[in-house]
Amino acid sequence: MKTLIEALMASIPAIGNVGVVIMIIFLMFAILSMNLYAGKFQYCSIESSQITNKEQCLAARGTWYNYIQHLDNVPQAMLMLFCLANGEDWNDL
Repeated sequence: MKTLIEALMASIPAIGNVGVVIMIIFLMFAILSMNLYAGKFQYCSIESSQITNKEQCLAARGTWYNYIQHLDNVPQAMLMLFCLANGEDWNDL
């Protein structure tokens, strides 16, 4: 048991390095996806195929909403990428 604990403690810095690399990769893809898709994951409360933008939605007396997961800022984009990467509730996105 002592050998197992010592091996685990010795591997913590390497695990930390891998975590930093993964966070940098997520940051890179979050910035890229934010530049490509910012403001495009929104919808109107009125179900109509003719409403395509915010002005038409507000003119029809609807409300313009963001989806729960969106790419409008970097932290939210990183959270969305994390949800997609680990497979937790990815089908809701």
